Amino acid sequence: MFLIVGYVIILASALGTYALHGSLLALWVPTEYVAIIGLTIGYFVASNDIKIIKATVGAVPGIFKGSKYNKAYYIDALAMLLRFLAKSARKV
Repeated sequence: MFLIVGYVIILASALGTYALHGSLLALWVPTEYVAIIGLTIGYFVASNDIKIIKATVGAVPGIFKGSKYNKAYYIDALAMLLRFLAKSARKV
């Protein structure tokens, strides 16, 4: 949640700065975006093995799925850690 809030703050700050000091059209340069994305993909392909590229492409759909860990999972993990530390403290 904080990640999304942080991104919104960054986006609002950047757009607000351009709106106050100039034109928002200065941000619209499609050829630059094509160059940046193309160079990034090219560098990634050139610097990695085919196994890593396949694993990365295969992992992309997982980005859009929800996390398999929820609040109950973390509470259970912390409770187990607390029990373990309590037992180890009593034995010392």
